[in-house]
Amino acid sequence: ASTAEALVNAATKNEPQHLWHMLPASYQKDVNEIISTTANSLDETLYNDTMKLASNVGRLLSSKGDWIIAHPMVGMFAGQAGAGPQELKAAVKSLGTIISSICDSEIKTKAGLANLDVGAYLTDDGAKMMEELKRVMALMPQQGAQDSGAEILTKLGAMQIELVSTEGDVAKMRVTTTGESPAEFNL
Repeated sequence: ASTAEALVNAATKNEPQHLWHMLPASYQKDVNEIISTTANSLDETLYNDTMKLASNVGRLLSSKGDWIIAHPMVGMFAGQAGAGPQELKAAVKSLGTIISSICDSEIKTKAGLANLDVGAYLTDDGAKMMEELKRVMALMPQQGAQDSGAEILTKLGAMQIELVSTEGDVAKMRVTTTGESPAEFNL
C-alpha cells in the first residue's frame, strides 16, 4: 500500500523523479539505454529542426491564445466541450508552456537526448510539466456524471490506499477517497 500511496503522492506533489527512483536500477539503466540508442539512430538535422519548430509552436500557443480561441471553429469546439473562453485561453497557454518546456529543455538537440539523465530531467523539467498539466486538468469542466478536472485532482490528493490481505502472489487493496465508496481490487 505504501508504494501505491507513494506513486499518488509523487503525482499530486509534482515530484515525478520519485516515480523514477522507485524503479529498480536495472530498469532505469534499460530506459536510459533505450533513449540513448533511439536518439543515436535519429537524423540530427531533422530532430533538431523539428524541436525548434515545435518550440515555436509552443511559444505561439502561449503568447497568441486570444487570437487562436477567437477563431469560430475553436469557439464552437469550446462550447461543445463546456469550456468558456477564459478556461480555453488558459488551457491553450498551458499547452504551449508544456510544449515549449519539452522543446527548450536539454532534449532540444539530438546530443541532449542521447545523453539524457531521466532522473535529473524529471526532477527539473518533469515537475514543471506536471504543474502545467494540473493547471489544464483544473480547467476541465464536469461532463455529465464525470467529475471535473479540479474534482479529480482533489480526490487524487485525498486518496488513501491500504492493504486488506495477501494470499500467495495476490494482494487485495482498498482505495478510499473523498466522496466515493471504498473500492477493493486484487493485484
